[in-house]
Amino acid sequence: VYRHFESLDHLVAVVSYVARGYLRDALTAAHAAPRKGRTAAQRAHQRMAAVGRAYIEFAIDEPNLFDTAFTPCPVPPPPELDGPSAWQVLIDCVDELVATGAVPESRRAEAPLIAWAGVHGLANILVRRVSPAPLVNDPAIDIVVEALLRSVEAP
Repeated sequence: VYRHFESLDHLVAVVSYVARGYLRDALTAAHAAPRKGRTAAQRAHQRMAAVGRAYIEFAIDEPNLFDTAFTPCPVPPPPELDGPSAWQVLIDCVDELVATGAVPESRRAEAPLIAWAGVHGLANILVRRVSPAPLVNDPAIDIVVEALLRSVEAP
């Protein structure tokens, strides 16, 4: 396999990129699923919650891909050709929340970081089973995702 890459670092960068593509696909599918909220703001909230849940479930279901997606790479990853990054899916969710008035414009810049840090943190806790107390995945995911949404939606 090495003959197809300039170096081991380039191979690692490509594998990490492919793993991030799988994560992106999971988030994109969650974002695209129909929502039943009565208002645009409710639907945007539901989409953001679904994307957050999908992030954590991807980590639980595919822990090796999840780890690989975030493997530090000393060389730049290949250019993205297959659509938005996982980060862009999150940005799109935040933009939708702002557009519907669910998130104040003043929170627009910080909302993605708050959301990503929260779901990434819980994903790592659940995958590595490092919680100081036993956690049941689904209730823990619901609690954290809803708390993250409340924190960015608050004025």
